[in-house]
Amino acid sequence: MDRLLAIHNVFNSPVTVSAFAVDAFGNTSPAQNLDFTIQNQLVSQSWTSHLCWPSSGNCSNVTPWQPVTTGIANEAAIHLRGTVTYTAQQGLQASDFWLQVASGNNIYYCGTDATTVDCYPSLTLLPNGSRSYSNYAGAQIDGISQRGKGSEQADVQWTLTYPQ
Repeated sequence: MDRLLAIHNVFNSPVTVSAFAVDAFGNTSPAQNLDFTIQNQLVSQSWTSHLCWPSSGNCSNVTPWQPVTTGIANEAAIHLRGTVTYTAQQGLQASDFWLQVASGNNIYYCGTDATTVDCYPSLTLLPNGSRSYSNYAGAQIDGISQRGKGSEQADVQWTLTYPQ
């Protein structure tokens, strides 16, 4: 009998698994569905940054990458959410802010021209023991100025949540 196993990293949620059997002659049984709920213990890490656009000597539009410090036992799905509060804006046509997460050589960006980001990145955090690098998170703001003279300042708060 052949066996097929598909593993997907999913965040806490209801899941339906469908299974069927195939014999040596290629006969296939009807699929059987099983519903269950993924409910892992969740860990959250939060950060706050004051950002400026354009960047100046003492205020950048991008945070330095912030390390994910709480242990990761298994490859972990991610929930990334945050808010931006603009404290000063002048001469801008538009503003946007971004949250990002990095694991290994992969980076995922969630962005909006609104004030709230809430996303489930398609990359996963890798376990602590499987790597010689770290998992990171960060934030940034960007503006589109009118006649090249725009500026803005903002406070960004964001949280990265994942199963431990």
